[in-house]
Formats: sequence, C-alpha cells, structure tokens
Amino acid sequence: MKIHLLVAALLATIISSGTSAASTGGVNNANTEQSNEDPLGLRQLPQDESFAACILIMDDNHRLIEWLAYHYHTMPLRRVIVMIDPRSKTSPLPVLNRWEKYMKMDLWSDNDLFTVEELKDRADKEMIKNHRSRQRAFNVKCLTTLKEEGAKWTLMTDVDEYTRINPRALDSSEGIYQTDIAPMQLSEPGSILKMLNKGVDLNDERLHAQEWKACIPVSRVQLSGIESSDEEVNNKFPKELEPTILAKDFDTFRWRYSGVDTITAKDGVLPGKTFIDVSSIPESEMWRLIGDPHRPIDKLCKGGNVWLNTNETMFVADHILGTLESYSLRDDSRFFDRVLTWQQRKEVGGLTDLHDELRPWLSGFIDTMGIGESRRLLANVGQLQAQTHALPRCSINFFGLPRSFKSM
Repeated sequence: MKIHLLVAALLATIISSGTSAASTGGVNNANTEQSNEDPLGLRQLPQDESFAACILIMDDNHRLIEWLAYHYHTMPLRRVIVMIDPRSKTSPLPVLNRWEKYMKMDLWSDNDLFTVEELKDRADKEMIKNHRSRQRAFNVKCLTTLKEEGAKWTLMTDVDEYTRINPRALDSSEGIYQTDIAPMQLSEPGSILKMLNKGVDLNDERLHAQEWKACIPVSRVQLSGIESSDEEVNNKFPKELEPTILAKDFDTFRWRYSGVDTITAKDGVLPGKTFIDVSSIPESEMWRLIGDPHRPIDKLCKGGNVWLNTNETMFVADHILGTLESYSLRDDSRFFDRVLTWQQRKEVGGLTDLHDELRPWLSGFIDTMGIGESRRLLANVGQLQAQTHALPRCSINFFGLPRSFKSM
C-alpha cells in the first residue's frame, strides 16, 4: 500500500509549464546552413585538433544550449551530427543555428536512417524497441559519416552528460596518474584534447585504449537532484551574465552532489561512455560498428570496459539528473520509469560527495567568446521549452472485507 501511495504522490508533483511548440517530426535531413564567417578563427581547426559528436535528442533545448557551449570550449567540439526523435515537440534547429559560425552541424530525422519499408514496419513496433534500434542505427551511420569526412576523435555521450578530465589522473597517489602531464583547468580552451594529446601513451594498459587505440572509456559520475544554497550555486559564476542569465540556469553550477544510482549501476558503477577515434579504425573492420552507446564498436570497445570505476579512466562524465520537471519532459518509452524513479535517484549520495570541477569552463568561455557573443549563445539556457506532460489520474480501488490502512 505504501508503494501505491508513493506513486500517487509522485504523479501529483508533475507540473505543467507553458504550451508545446510545433512538432518537428517533419524534419527531413535538414542540415543547418553553414556561414563562411568565422571572426575568431575558432571553427576552422584541423580535424585532428578538434572533436566531433553524435547526439540523439528529444525536447532537450534547455540542456542543449549549455552542452554545446561547454563542449565547444572544453573539447574543443567543432563537428556535431544531431538526431531528433520523431516524437519531439520542439526543434533544436534554432539552437544549432546560433553556432553556424563556429561549428559544422547536421540535423537528421528517421527519414535519414530508414527506408520507406522500414518506417512502415517501425510503426507497428513498441516505442522502446524503436528507440533502441533508432539509437543504434544513428550511431552506426554517424560514426561512418564522420570517418568518411576525415574526422578523428568523436564523443559518444548524451546532452545530460558533461565530460571532464579526471582529477585522479593528475594525482600522484592514484593508480591512473599520468606522470608527465601538467594539470590543466577547464577554463583553458580545448583542455580535454590537450590532455589527450599531451604526452599520453595510449599503449598504457591503464587507459584501456584497446586495439588500434580507437576506444577510450569514459566513466560516469551520477549527480543527484539535491539542491545547494544560492551562495554555493553562485560561487565562481561570472556576474557579467546577470541578470538575464543566472547560475541556477546551468546544470554545471546547480547540481553538485553525487552518489551511486542503484537503479542503473552494477556493483556501484554506472555503465560508461566512450571517445572513439574513427580515423584509426581500418576499413576492413568498419563492419564491427554495432551502435551501442556504451560500446559502439564490437571488439574495439570491450564489454568489460563498460563497467569501469572513476579510478580507472582518464576522463569522466558528470551525469545530470536535474529537477522532476526537466527529467520528465520527454514523452518517450522511458517516461513512466523516469517519473517513478526520480525521487530515489534524487537522494543518491546524500550531502557527502561534492563536485565543483565543472565551474571554471564558463569564465574561460566568456574570455574566449566575449560577453556579448556569450549572452547570445547562452540565451534561454536551462529554460524548459516543451510542455511537461500531464499524467493520467490514478485511482485506488478496494475490494473484499473492510480493512484499515494500518492492517494493510
């Protein structure tokens, strides 16, 4: 009975916010137009001096704004292929177009992945099966496309994950310690690739780079939904962005506590993500692409390396939970699961493990882009743009002999 009452309470907390935008389900291979203008010389980096990314999104504009800016600065990210879920109620195109001077971007839909016959067949399948097959098909085509373009390092994460250098790799007491690398701050442009290219020996078995050095595991840290005080959230926030943009609008400032997510973790470890060097994969081995977001390439990304702890990888990704309102925003196959498990996920770790490593990126981003351009690129960050979906009312019916709640 307690479980049913908890479910009812959780369902009652969902808040509707605003009206949904026009559907983007009709997008058909709508590649964003690219501008020749590159005033800061930041877009035209050689492909071996920048990152690419494959991301699948659904009504994620509030996070996409921050995710693009963060990884543009820290990776540095310069090539992005975005796949939009057909059930999306908002289009990411306005956000992507902000970056046309700085990054090359494509926006794909189901029509770019599947034939007419396949699309008809998918109409009769369960939503969750369609999601998984779409994810795998997209990852395979995205990685293949990037290899054909001559890309090198490719980021395989989601827009609720922020990649950073593992501080343990710079700590002489840790087993993953990199002896010949000076510490780098996320405020420094391209710090992640500099870390990767600056004296790192991919033959070092501790890095788990595996065959052809094509797959570098990225362990994940689960951040909870526990809030901090305004003073703590505002720490190191660039005041020149205020009052139109606030610290609490950023996932990288608002969420600070971490713990073990027992729902998806295995022995206290979340399944990791990866950096893929598509240029190092021999053409004869491209058939090994399987599209699994945790292990995109069979044999190259070993299954055992999916479950690596944060003391075993040179890079980590902070996985954001966020508020119940943002967590339940997507009307996809995992909607009810997210709503019913949010409260448990929110409390992971309690108030013990703090993470403020991501904060320096924003000041470095503003130094590079300028305050005016930063405001333009970060406009509406953290602001939900789709309607939070109303859940059906639930009723509790009692049958049989009368009983008190206590005896049940």
